[in-house]
Amino acid sequence: MHANFLLTRIGRWGQVLAVTGVALAPVAAQAQSPTLIHLEAESAILKGVVNTTTNTGYSGTGYAADFENSTDSLIFTFPAQATRYQLVVRYTASPATATNLSVNGVISSPALANTGTNFGSATVGTFVLLAGTNKISFAAGRGYYGIDYIELAPVVTKIAPLTNGRAEAEDGLLNGVTVATTPTGFSGTGYVTGFDNSDAKNAAISFNNPTAGLFKLTIGYTSPYDTKVANVTVNDSKTTASFMKTATGTDFLVSDGGTFLLPQGTNTVTIGGGYGYYGIDYIQITPTTVSLPTKPAKQLTDPLATPTAKALHSYLVDLYGTKTLSGQQDDQYANSGSEVKYVLATTGKEPAIVSMDLLNYASAAVARYGPSSDAERYLQWSPSGNGRGITALIWHWRAPADNVTTANPTGDPGGAFYTTNTAFNFAAALNDTTSTNYHLLLKDIDLISVQLKKFQDAGIPVLWRPLHETPGTFFWWGNQGPDNFKKLWQLLYTRMTGRNQLHNLIWVYCANAMPDPTWYPGDNFVDVAGDDIYQSSATPDPNVNISGNWTAMRAMAPNKLIALTETESLVNPDQERGYATWWSWFCAWQGSYIRNQPVAFLRSLYADADIITKDELADWAATALATRSGAAATAAGLAVFPNPATGSVLNARLRLTAAQEVTVELVNTLGQRLAVQHPRLIAGDNQFQVPLAGVAPGVYQLVVRQAGQSALSQRVLVTP
Repeated sequence: MHANFLLTRIGRWGQVLAVTGVALAPVAAQAQSPTLIHLEAESAILKGVVNTTTNTGYSGTGYAADFENSTDSLIFTFPAQATRYQLVVRYTASPATATNLSVNGVISSPALANTGTNFGSATVGTFVLLAGTNKISFAAGRGYYGIDYIELAPVVTKIAPLTNGRAEAEDGLLNGVTVATTPTGFSGTGYVTGFDNSDAKNAAISFNNPTAGLFKLTIGYTSPYDTKVANVTVNDSKTTASFMKTATGTDFLVSDGGTFLLPQGTNTVTIGGGYGYYGIDYIQITPTTVSLPTKPAKQLTDPLATPTAKALHSYLVDLYGTKTLSGQQDDQYANSGSEVKYVLATTGKEPAIVSMDLLNYASAAVARYGPSSDAERYLQWSPSGNGRGITALIWHWRAPADNVTTANPTGDPGGAFYTTNTAFNFAAALNDTTSTNYHLLLKDIDLISVQLKKFQDAGIPVLWRPLHETPGTFFWWGNQGPDNFKKLWQLLYTRMTGRNQLHNLIWVYCANAMPDPTWYPGDNFVDVAGDDIYQSSATPDPNVNISGNWTAMRAMAPNKLIALTETESLVNPDQERGYATWWSWFCAWQGSYIRNQPVAFLRSLYADADIITKDELADWAATALATRSGAAATAAGLAVFPNPATGSVLNARLRLTAAQEVTVELVNTLGQRLAVQHPRLIAGDNQFQVPLAGVAPGVYQLVVRQAGQSALSQRVLVTP
C-alpha cells in the first residue's frame, strides 16, 4: 500500500467501497514549509539491538547495532508534514548486507554497501509522509549492521498546473532531459526528450490533486525508433509503461500507465530510464473504477485433453477473480538448495504451484553433458504432501545447432537459449521442411515430449510454458519477428499434441513485461496468457504497481486466464483487492529474487486469506471431466468416413447448434497443415469433404475449430 492510505476490499460489482486514512490537507495549505528531520538511533525504540560505541565516527552518543535475529528492530516514531521526503540512512556494515525497512507500513529491502569499520550513507528511497505521527522501522534483513541516524529531507517539487486532469511534462522538474518542439502535434508548449536507459535522466511531474480517489494514469509520448519501456514511479509505487513505436504523421500516442489510488494534495509522477530514447508529452489522470475479470470458458484448446488437465483448468477458472495461487520457480526441487524448502522454512507454508526448468533436455545439451534426471526429480512434487500440488514446467530451449558466435566462441550449448550465444536461424529452418535444421527442431521437440510423457503417464497435468518472454529478443525464438515465432509455437503445439499425443498440457503463453498482440499465437493455441515482469530494481519491491501490465494482458487475451508467470516483485494482495488485478497465479523467480524478499512481506503474503497455498488447495483432480475425443467427439457432432480413408477425398460430418464459419485442418505428425478450409455451415447436420490429393499414406488428425468452443479432433488413417 501507499504510505498515506489504506484500501478496503472491492465490492462484488467492482466499486471502491471506501478509502480510509487519507491525508486530506494539501501541502499548499500548511502553515510552515517542511524542514529537515534528523533522528539519532539511540533515541529510537530498540528491540533486541543495543546502543554501542564500538566503531568510531558515529554521531550523538552511539549507534544501534547487533541486528541478528528476525525479531530485532529499531523503531522511529516522529511528527512530519504531508509531503515527500528523501530518506538517508547513516550506517556501518561489514560485509555488504540489506535491511528490512518499513515506512508507515510500506516495506522494502534496501541494500547497504560494505563500509568496514567506518560509517557511510545510503539514500534508500523517497516517501510521502503523513501529516502527524509517522513510523519508520529497521529489522534484521540479512543482519550484522549498525544504524547511526536517519535524515529525511523534504523533496523540492515544481508544481505543474493540472488542467482537466492533464499535467504537461515540460512543466515538471527536468533532470538531464530537455524540452523539444519538433515534431509538432504535442500537447502544451512542447514535449520532453533526451531520455536514455539511465533512471537519472527523468521528468518529475508534480501536481496538486483536488480529490483523493482511484485514478487511471495515461501518458502521452513519442517513440520514433522502436517499441520502448519506461520506468514510472507514482509517489512511492513503481511501475513500467510500454511505448509502441510511433510513425511520422502520428508522432504522438497514448500509453496506459496503470491504476493508482492518489491522495488529495501533492502527487508526483516520475518517468525515466528503462529502455530509453523516447519522448514524454504529458500525463493524464482520470477518475476510474475497477471490475472483476470475466471468467473464461472451461475449455482447453486440445480436444483430446486428459481428464486431469481439464479438471485443473476448471479449478483455476473457478478461483479466477477471487483468489490467487502462490507459485515458486525451483530448479533445485528435491535438492538441498530448494526454494520450496526456503519458503516453507520462512513462512510455514508451501506454494501451490512449483515451476521447474527442463533446460537440460535438448539434443545439443545432451550431446555435450549427457542425459539428465531432472524430470524424475520434478515428478516428486505433485504427489508430495497432500498430493494436490500443481506442476508448471518451463523450457529454456538450447538451440540445436550453430552455437558458435562472438559471445560463444566454443559453441558451448549451456547458454545457447540466449540470442547472443547462437546463430541458429529457425526462420530459415521453418521455411524448408527438408532441411537438416528443420529436422533438428523436430528432434528436440520429440526429445522434450518424452520427458513430458512421464508426467502424463503419472496422471500429472502440466502448466506448460515454452518459448517464453516475447516480444523480447534476448532468446533465439524471439529474434526473428512475430510471424516466425507464431509458426514455431504452432509447430511445437501440433507436433506435441498430434504426433506425440501429449494431452496433459495446459499451454501457457508468456509475454515480456508489456505484451505485444502481434506476438500472441492465438486463442486456438493458448490456454493461459502469462506475463513475466522484472522491474530491474536493486531489491524486490512489494509496492511495485503492475496494474498496467494486467490491463494490457486482458486486452490481448480477453478470453483466457491471466497469470503472473514469472516475477521479481511478488503480487501485493492489497493492490489485487484494490485494483481488481486478480492474477490466476504468481510465480517468484528463484535465487536472490525470492531470498531477498522482505521476510515480513513474504510471511504476510503466504498468510493472506486470498492467496492459496498448497495446504489450501482443493482436491481438484477429483473433479476430472470426461474427454471429448474419439467416440466422444463423434457424439459431440464430428464424424469421418470411411476411416481408414482411401481415394482423393475424406468425407466428414459435423452437427452444429447454430450456423457459423468453422476452420477445418488436416494435420500430419510433423505438425504441418496439409489442408485448411473455412466452410460456412448451417445449423444441424453438415457434410463436407477434405481433399487428399498428394497426401501420403499415414496417420493424420482432422481438427475442426468452432468459435468459443473446444476444438474437435478425429484421428484418420490414410491408406494407399
